[in-house]
Amino acid sequence: MRPGVVAAAVALTLALAGCSAGATGDAATVTSREDVQAFVEEAVDYAQQNGTDAALKAITDPQGPFQRGELYIFAYDAEGTVIAHGGNAELIGQNIAGLDDGYGNDLLATFLAKVKEGGGWVEYLWPDPDDGNARKRKWGYVAPVDETWWLGSGTYEK
Repeated sequence: MRPGVVAAAVALTLALAGCSAGATGDAATVTSREDVQAFVEEAVDYAQQNGTDAALKAITDPQGPFQRGELYIFAYDAEGTVIAHGGNAELIGQNIAGLDDGYGNDLLATFLAKVKEGGGWVEYLWPDPDDGNARKRKWGYVAPVDETWWLGSGTYEK
């Protein structure tokens, strides 16, 4: 990876780590994988019924329907650029291409492979703000809205 890409990936990782805490800030909060999947599927349904603009606005709204405890929805276009983010709107416009998933794999490629399968679970290591940003196993569920963008959410393994 080129030095500029490494620096950008590190900056994005730190920015994402700082915004991943749940709205409750409660480290004891445990969200089931079933809850995460249902949350993402609800957001996909909302996007398909209400359109892209309404969905992106709802996802980014801190008081919107896609902020629940530790959960929030993130949205990416097909190239890996953040187009809405319930955890930190400042990430909108950033691209995660080349970002390591903690296991030596490209996180975007892993997400996109699941999206192309129609959705599914991705395991990756991510800084946990409820534990001093220690890298912990996180389970993310991703699903396509259509061929141009996709949604996801995740929970740390507790």
